[in-house]
Amino acid sequence: MISEIRFVFSLYFPQLFYQQEATQRYPQEQPTRSGHRTLSKRYREKKKIVRNIWIAAGFLMVSFPLPSFIVTLGLFTTFLSFTILDESS
Repeated sequence: MISEIRFVFSLYFPQLFYQQEATQRYPQEQPTRSGHRTLSKRYREKKKIVRNIWIAAGFLMVSFPLPSFIVTLGLFTTFLSFTILDESS
């Protein structure tokens, strides 16, 4: 029964069964020179910095519960997080 369902899915949704296409759609899954991007020491350090920034921003949001302050700080922190984690340089 399961093999028939798998066969039907492979006929109608062949992209689910091709691993090579998945790595092209999701380039973060492709290994880099230093191994997997999310496993590299540099990337893990950047994630720790971003986590600490979000914790500090969370404390500020709790300390000053003004909606305009929370939205502004949240957007700025998001921008800062993407800037730190960017690997285009």
